[in-house]
Amino acid sequence: MKKPVIKTKKKTMHGLGSSVSLSAVGVLLVIFLPWMIYKEGAGRAWIALGCYGGVLLLWQFFSYRLMRFSIQQDGVVTLPGFFSRRYREKNPVMRIIFAVIFSILLITAASALLHGMGDFAEYIFGIPAGYVEAGLLLLSFLLILLLGRGGLRLADRWIAIVTLLALVTINLAVLRFLGGEGVLKNIFHSWASGSVSEYVNIEYISGKQISVADHISMISYGFLILGNPLVLQRFQQAENGKTVHTSRRWAIMFCLIAPFCSIFAGGMLRAALYPAKIDSIKEFFRQIVVEVPTSGFVFYSACIIFIVTATLVVFDVFHSCILQVTQIMRDDFFLVITEMIQKYRAGKKKKKVDESFRKDWSLELIALFLELIVGFLAYHSRQDIYADLREMLIIVACGLAPALLLSLHCSRMNAAGTLAGFFGGASVAVFWEFVKVFTMNGENAALKDMTGIHATLPAMAFGFLAAWLTAILTRKPDQTIVKEYEAVKYKYITGD
Repeated sequence: MKKPVIKTKKKTMHGLGSSVSLSAVGVLLVIFLPWMIYKEGAGRAWIALGCYGGVLLLWQFFSYRLMRFSIQQDGVVTLPGFFSRRYREKNPVMRIIFAVIFSILLITAASALLHGMGDFAEYIFGIPAGYVEAGLLLLSFLLILLLGRGGLRLADRWIAIVTLLALVTINLAVLRFLGGEGVLKNIFHSWASGSVSEYVNIEYISGKQISVADHISMISYGFLILGNPLVLQRFQQAENGKTVHTSRRWAIMFCLIAPFCSIFAGGMLRAALYPAKIDSIKEFFRQIVVEVPTSGFVFYSACIIFIVTATLVVFDVFHSCILQVTQIMRDDFFLVITEMIQKYRAGKKKKKVDESFRKDWSLELIALFLELIVGFLAYHSRQDIYADLREMLIIVACGLAPALLLSLHCSRMNAAGTLAGFFGGASVAVFWEFVKVFTMNGENAALKDMTGIHATLPAMAFGFLAAWLTAILTRKPDQTIVKEYEAVKYKYITGD
């Protein structure tokens, strides 16, 4: 029996979802993982395993369903829009709630990234941070004017390739500069304990043996990608299943090769900068730029390529944050509020709603408005903006992952269960990570301090439980909603 086909119109926003997870993991692989390996030893390599596991789960359980639901729902390309249309929300309460939460997170992320780029440029090159931030904002806005909603999204695959080339180049340059014997001699030296084995042993961090809780925590970091709105929203922009399938092969290949290159890069940079004991990531990069030129043209050029690539990846993520929050502001704030006003006026006058307003909102003006806000926050930020972003990402991801997964894979799920899963997971993440109501060694401590386990897994597990129980105990979803869900689950979409 031939399966029926859901025919849909191609939307302007679709076709931009290729290689959607590369930039998100690229920041960790290019900057933070090599830095952590350099500073603390090979034990931090377990984070790479968690990232790879998170990416596999992301493509297996989220990618196709988000693409299919987006096409079925007339091209909805934001997560708040997905939740609202998934449950046929009469009043856009859920849509506004998620739009506010995701907008705050993405604006904070963009501000932190912009502040970080300005701070680095000032520390390393002496360029005033304000000038750097203004220049990057202008560049981002020009890209939106020139490329529209696409931005740099179509360049993701090339950015991933450049990332791999930069990591390979730095490794080869160190080998040529020091030689194999020099590399081994410097890497084996560990300032943490004096033992030659603990720096290259994946069971040690800073001279201390890794516990079971440490393993669980480092691997669980990678699962935060399952609740990253910046990544998830991009799946909604894929045009068809072929796009997703091609992108999945690129992403999995990249996330399989890049961690090994990053781990080696951290060790190689440790060997190249020995005997320095650098504890600041800014000083780490300054040493590469300022001190390395005396080490030869090839090594210096490789280091500059490494820094330029890292900057490109960070800017790509920053620009993506601006684009994503712009789309949310347009579709989930301005259009929804305008539609409510139109319906109210039409109801009083007993006329049909005029939907021509949907073409009137300018995406470019919204982007400019948001970039001014981001620039203001970045310019007046301090270092604690990074901690704020980290905490917000943990909280949102721990709630969003279970809520979205069950919405995509459970026909019994309803709006109440989705909200319960989100706020349940987020609440446990807050309590587990930050609420110090217990006593440990005579001091106040949170559950994270007592168990040594990161909040990701327990918070997500509670979110799944809260969502499922709430859905079971509350009213079943309307049959129309169930039929739409079944259509996405069992039927083909044009081009899939």
